[in-house]
Amino acid sequence: MSIILVLALIAAASSSDKLKNNKITQQITVFGQSNSPCIWQISKNFAQIDVQSGKSPNISLALEQECNDGYEITLIDAEHIETITISKTVLVQISGQNTTSGKRMIIGGLSENSGEGEYIIRIDSASTGDIIVQNIEMREWNGGFIRCDGGKSVALRENVLIGGGSIVHNTDGILDISNCEFIGDGINILIDPFIIVMKGSINIINSYFRKGLFKGESDGCIVCCGTSTSCTIDGCEFIENKYDIGSSAVSVTTETCQMLTIKGTSNKRTKFYGLDSNNPIKGNFIKTVSSKIRSAITVQSQSSDNSGIRYLRFSECIFTNNKEFIVIGLKIW
Repeated sequence: MSIILVLALIAAASSSDKLKNNKITQQITVFGQSNSPCIWQISKNFAQIDVQSGKSPNISLALEQECNDGYEITLIDAEHIETITISKTVLVQISGQNTTSGKRMIIGGLSENSGEGEYIIRIDSASTGDIIVQNIEMREWNGGFIRCDGGKSVALRENVLIGGGSIVHNTDGILDISNCEFIGDGINILIDPFIIVMKGSINIINSYFRKGLFKGESDGCIVCCGTSTSCTIDGCEFIENKYDIGSSAVSVTTETCQMLTIKGTSNKRTKFYGLDSNNPIKGNFIKTVSSKIRSAITVQSQSSDNSGIRYLRFSECIFTNNKEFIVIGLKIW
């Protein structure tokens, strides 16, 4: 009898240990799952976040989930309204996926009449990962699209951005823009620069800038200022813009920027267009450092130690303008 009792106790203990082990295993599995989903779908049709299937009603909830290998976030609605802050140390990729043929997914901040000084996407200074935003169209509102105060690199691909003040780059990393379109509010409505580069470097490839009105020394399609170091423009077009006194399509207002490269290929040239005889250019196509010379292109170094731009490159470019073409004090090839 005592032998049977001992065996029963051993069996009970073994069963209890198995239950505990199973419970611990389940806890570990659940914890692992909370860290594993890197691929997310975002839709307002999802009532709440589902970690198991990688579905969330908004981007912010998805970014709150821990993931060591980066985030691939896809917006699957035709339109999405949200403002977010990214402060991750891993890759964050946000893509639009509109199933309507020929249409991009539209993203917006709050209401169309709000957002002054705000941005749909803010990259926090704590962020050290790469950021990719692609295939998105920004809805009209008073705010901008993205402000980068951090991030190792930021890549914007195949986006349509409406209005001035769309992009502010204020970090030492690289900003890469490719196949994007920047559209102003028409040549009768003054706007802020499409792109302001305050730090780091910028590369812009195969992109369009149009329908903007600019005025003033620090205004234009692209403005490199602060401590920005280089600007490359490759195969871009600046069309249907109006440049009033002091403004320019490309403006470098800082001595720290030592390389301005404007180029293209025989198949895809960089083009600068004026408007027509009724809208003569009062500003410039390209300008580095403030100057009173009102020409198509003005380059003037105000630094005694030669710390300003040392080389200015033009290749496969077209300039359409009825004013003289002037370049001062630089080597050009």
